[in-house]
Amino acid sequence: MNLTNNWTEHGPDLSPASFTSTAAALLIILLIVGACGHTLVVMTIVRKKRLRTFSYSFIASISCINITFVLLVILPTIDTFLNQSWRIGHGSCLMQVYLKPSVISIILWHYLLLSINRFTFHKFNSKYTTVTKRATIGVALTFSWIFPGLVTMIPFIITLDSMSYSPLVFLCVPSNGYGQIGLVIPLVNIVFPSIIVFSMVGLIFRHYSRKRKIVRPAPNNSTGVQITLNVPRLSTHETQFLKTLLVTFVLTIISYVPYQVLMSCDPDISLPDVWILANVWLFAVNCLIPVVYGAMNNRFQEAYIELLLCGLCKPIDDVTGTIPRDGRTVANTQINDVHHLTVIEIP
Repeated sequence: MNLTNNWTEHGPDLSPASFTSTAAALLIILLIVGACGHTLVVMTIVRKKRLRTFSYSFIASISCINITFVLLVILPTIDTFLNQSWRIGHGSCLMQVYLKPSVISIILWHYLLLSINRFTFHKFNSKYTTVTKRATIGVALTFSWIFPGLVTMIPFIITLDSMSYSPLVFLCVPSNGYGQIGLVIPLVNIVFPSIIVFSMVGLIFRHYSRKRKIVRPAPNNSTGVQITLNVPRLSTHETQFLKTLLVTFVLTIISYVPYQVLMSCDPDISLPDVWILANVWLFAVNCLIPVVYGAMNNRFQEAYIELLLCGLCKPIDDVTGTIPRDGRTVANTQINDVHHLTVIEIP
């Protein structure tokens, strides 16, 4: 297949070399920040026992996805912007087109399962140990990698023959029909996860904002007493975690929306500069996610500092002791951290 497709209209529509060189310089900075940042996230979770939980396993998995994205998508894009030609083969070009929506979809499904996990813990905390077993974590992670990837592959395979490198934007781009057929991607992999994530987090906050009232018989009073049970407040860490989840989830969606709009509304690439900016924006947000973790989550702040100061010479441990692999101590620790009960007797 000829890599230079029918869009090869040379002339004033071509982005100037200075524009692509500036974009390449920015991407080099983002590549360094993204690769180092996501590697730091994975090392932090692996080396710090307090973070070896179901929730942080998903955060580590998201960082692994982003490291793959940095190496397989951003790095070749930098080379293309600098040389203004695609030099690594048609197969790599097709892989780039597939990975952009696929990576975003996989990340969003990670957040979906993560929000369900947090809701399950807060609503049915007594059963939390059943969802923290290693087998359950493995099944959940495998599903969140495979299912959205398969959904993304359907429109990709249908329009595979017409995808190629476009010298208008110095990018590998989908075909004219991919944007319309590919609308199934945001429907299944963006809209549905958004509904679930916002619903789960909203229900968690609602669960802790209301009061429960029960009537129990009093020792010397047949009418009983009314006891108001104040549902305990969320711990500071859990509140930070849920807010971080929402912010990173929204940022991931915002990073992909311009790219999806261009695929659907501008398949002929009449706005090449906007295409380049949309791709740079997509790369930038995913590379800066570790910065958001550090800015919004105290545990990540502490772990980043410890890891950078202590270096790689010895593992980082917690003063709280060893956490068993089955997650039971994790569940008990979180319950004790989150739950406290207030009983008020009302005459």
